[in-house]
Amino acid sequence: MEALAGIVAVAQLALSLVGGLRLFGRRLHAQAAPEFWLAFYFVFAAFAANAVSISLYAGWSDPALLLPPTLSRSLNALFLLLSGIGLTGLYVFTWLTFRSRHVWARRLVWLGGIVIAGGSIATGILEDFEVRILPGPAYWTAFAGRAGALVWVAFESYRYGVLLRRRRRVGLGNALVANRFWLWGFWATTTLSLMASDLTARLWYLSLANGAVHFDPVVGRPILEFTVLVTSVLGCGSVASLFLTFFPTAGYQRWIERRASRRESPRGTVQFD
Repeated sequence: MEALAGIVAVAQLALSLVGGLRLFGRRLHAQAAPEFWLAFYFVFAAFAANAVSISLYAGWSDPALLLPPTLSRSLNALFLLLSGIGLTGLYVFTWLTFRSRHVWARRLVWLGGIVIAGGSIATGILEDFEVRILPGPAYWTAFAGRAGALVWVAFESYRYGVLLRRRRRVGLGNALVANRFWLWGFWATTTLSLMASDLTARLWYLSLANGAVHFDPVVGRPILEFTVLVTSVLGCGSVASLFLTFFPTAGYQRWIERRASRRESPRGTVQFD
């Protein structure tokens, strides 16, 4: 299972980096474009921050990989910085893509960025970026800000996917575009679930370790094994949806189009059944 988890992690990192660089390349001279800000998420958060996180927490599964406290604090600070930059970019992307004319959406972007930055800075001031089983309120404030970006993009993607599907049913719209929004929503949901699994595992550990703030491999090993299983399944879904969003195969596109056409009559009108 650990081998599968490693493969999934490498695939996620590789797709995030390739996808982010691809988006940067397309919009290098059009910084206001939504894709430019989405590239920030993939390069800084999905790739760089997750790579730092893997090295930071590797010692929990293998004591030989445990890092010195000074280095772990530095990597934790770097993780908060990189993930904060990336997920603030995701807020901007969602605003520009779905709600660019809404004042409340622009304010939500500012709110999300402030919550992430404020929580991250407070983590350094109050906790010295110490890596704990259950960090303090400042860390979880930043966590909520980061999670909020994924909740928002998932909601907007599903909502837009429903709108495009309705248009398709009356002979308008494009089935592939509509499916891409559903894939995008599913990717955001699985990514959010991965974040939730981390919180669940921490709370589970605390319930078994009588509130210990530092990791004990003897107590934590069964929790890690189960969490690895869950995150591997979620990671497979995340990788598949991300791959099909950026690199849809010809066979997959034909399947989507055939599936959509079966819902229409030969004349292009909707079938009511």
